[in-house]
Amino acid sequence: MSEKKSAENLIFLNDESICDWERPLRKGYFRMPKYWVGSTEIVEFMGSDFVREGVVGSYFINASASKYLADIIPFSHDVWTDNQDIKPERRLLFEGGIQIFREGEIPGTKIKGNYLIINKKIWCAKEPKDNLVGANALKNLLFEETPKHKTRIERVKAIVDGYLLQEELRDKRLQESISSEYSRGKGMIL
Repeated sequence: MSEKKSAENLIFLNDESICDWERPLRKGYFRMPKYWVGSTEIVEFMGSDFVREGVVGSYFINASASKYLADIIPFSHDVWTDNQDIKPERRLLFEGGIQIFREGEIPGTKIKGNYLIINKKIWCAKEPKDNLVGANALKNLLFEETPKHKTRIERVKAIVDGYLLQEELRDKRLQESISSEYSRGKGMIL
């Protein structure tokens, strides 16, 4: 199964195309020039949300995130210059973290209980719809029913698989980079 096909039903809560917003640098540091275009400008703080869901099938979810209204130009390898007429999109940016535990036999033991399967960053942006702006925005982001994911359990599995696929692809890119360095005679010792 191709990566594109396997990714179409997954939920990605860490969007790597969203750049960090510009933060002040400590004295003595400077920014490297940008080669690709992409930016995130915070417009307004929209509050923080916390989700603690004890029973979603065999999963336990603990998540928290701050929400910001932001003007975002997604990072792209196809755009190399600021001269292109690219307009930022107004999005609701979530920044936080998520832990997902699974109930069952703890790996490597015969003990039943909850064990951590995901401890990852939330960094994603969505259209600022009514259901994502209010007090339950993070809960709606995680559990909102869609045509592809009709139950909470399906959504949690799609979130877990999304993080696992991103980790797999990141590891693959790292291995290809290391392999390329070795083939050019510039191998490195890890």
